[in-house]
Amino acid sequence: MLSFAGTHRRQSPGRAHIGPLDGLRGLAVAAVLLFHAGYLSGGFLGVDLFFVLSGFLITGLLLAELDRSGRLDLAGFWARRARRLLPALAFVGVATLLLAWAFATPPMLRAVLQDAPWAAAQAANWHYIAEQIGYWDAAGTRLFAHLWSIGVEWQFYLLWPLVVLAAGRGGAGGHRQVAAVAAVGALVSLVLMVRYGDAVDTTRAYEGTDTRAFSLLLGAVAATAPARDLAGRVPRAAADAVCAVLLGGLVLSWTLTAGEKAPGLFQGGMFAHSLASAVLIALLAAVPGGLVGRAVGAVLPRRLGEVSYSLYLWHWPIFLLLPQKVLGVGGLGARRSGDRAVAAGCDTVEAAGGGPGTVAGPMGDRPPGAGRAGRRDHRGRGHLGGDSSAESGSGHRRREPAGLTMTTRAGRRRVGGTQLIRLVAMLAAVLAVAACGTEVRATGPMAAGAPATGGLTTDRSRQLRVYFRTPYGSWPAARPARPGAGPQQALDALLAGPTAAERARGLTTALPGGSRQVRARAARGAVDLYLPWVVSELDHTAVSQLVCTAAAAPGVPGGRAQADVVVRVFESGIAGPAWPVTCDETGSAVPLDVATPSR
Repeated sequence: MLSFAGTHRRQSPGRAHIGPLDGLRGLAVAAVLLFHAGYLSGGFLGVDLFFVLSGFLITGLLLAELDRSGRLDLAGFWARRARRLLPALAFVGVATLLLAWAFATPPMLRAVLQDAPWAAAQAANWHYIAEQIGYWDAAGTRLFAHLWSIGVEWQFYLLWPLVVLAAGRGGAGGHRQVAAVAAVGALVSLVLMVRYGDAVDTTRAYEGTDTRAFSLLLGAVAATAPARDLAGRVPRAAADAVCAVLLGGLVLSWTLTAGEKAPGLFQGGMFAHSLASAVLIALLAAVPGGLVGRAVGAVLPRRLGEVSYSLYLWHWPIFLLLPQKVLGVGGLGARRSGDRAVAAGCDTVEAAGGGPGTVAGPMGDRPPGAGRAGRRDHRGRGHLGGDSSAESGSGHRRREPAGLTMTTRAGRRRVGGTQLIRLVAMLAAVLAVAACGTEVRATGPMAAGAPATGGLTTDRSRQLRVYFRTPYGSWPAARPARPGAGPQQALDALLAGPTAAERARGLTTALPGGSRQVRARAARGAVDLYLPWVVSELDHTAVSQLVCTAAAAPGVPGGRAQADVVVRVFESGIAGPAWPVTCDETGSAVPLDVATPSR
């Protein structure tokens, strides 16, 4: 996600406030929030703009102090950063833990408790990298996932002042040395991003401090005297025209970049975006009164920039904890972490033509998504996995899948007054804190939780995604795919169980033991799955392992994404039509008649 840590409202002490830079922050935070809400596919690039702004403003402060006094008060610098940034961060951290305790699903609560110490230590990015929690394929279970970029900035604050102190003495000569060190460091960082960005899972390239340093360092170059002098010599009309082109290019890149798989993104694309941002910032700082400067520094983007730190800190927990979608935004926890209706207390829904029903079983006994999946019987009651008793039309009781029993009415849930009060309270909290106007920092895109093992990929031709059980439900482990591999090979790997290394990372299987074989056959946009069991013999995690492994397998004609592959489940010894099931973003099996309305 984005991190707004350390961006300041003034370029240096004693200098006039530069309104267009606040406006740039406002545009960037709007892009990131729209990206997280699913409306701007390239909005995650706003993180680069924040990093460049932070590098520019922090380096300007450090060099100004060196020029004035010939020394740097490092303890004073770090204390000012802490006083400016940590109170809001600590408040949001404590509030998020309380909100998670009150509203989150058990898997989300466990994840936030695991992540909290790392977020407090400003090292969330390395925690996610070390635990192989994939950024791009992560499910919405990590309430502190957006703090990875704040960790990047804090690590920059700790190290970069030491470099400026060592290289920045001597007036103009010191500025040139700082510029040279920053430029070389940016190129080294680019090389590292290209190296790590070629991996199947690009989380290491995206969240690493070393791989993201070029954005901060390009901003630092723009803050040095040689760069400022060069920007100051550009005629006003020419500077305004260049600013218009650069700003238009940035906005266009946010609009056209198709997510992390955009060609060249990690092979220089983000570096080019950061370089354009650095040039734009340098020109706006030199000519803030031009047409572009006045437009970017208008009231609305400037005000957004002034409160962007608060907006950023609050928006991701709010997005995940919303019990339902509101105006198309939020409710992400409902789609990615299980039935938000259960977590929010919306237990009761109505059956078509029947009486009220409830989601069966305690939420704590179910993996993510448990409340959402189910196959409909003739009374509109959905089932998928587990055991329970239900009355058939003849009045006799028969065994039915439990863990996932839910009555629905056209896929809609009824939200009561209590849920509306909770929603209004959460929205009021984020707006109230944002209105206080905390200093802006930098953020990063959605890292909302991820598989316990990582190894995720969207390239189905090169990898098998084999789903195993974790404390958070079923999550994929990456396995090499030999040429011609298909659903049968993926399921064979699943039945063989996790490897020793995967077991050491906490992966297990919910499938019954024994030597029974699961057969699979690929069709266009679908996989026919023939089980040696009756589904009511399996719990939901086991069903999700089978369905999601088959849906993610290579060799399915039609080139569809995993979420669009229909898995037709045939049960042992039961005649009749197959169950059409899909695999949702959480790695949870969802019957097609329940999943379709939300697509």
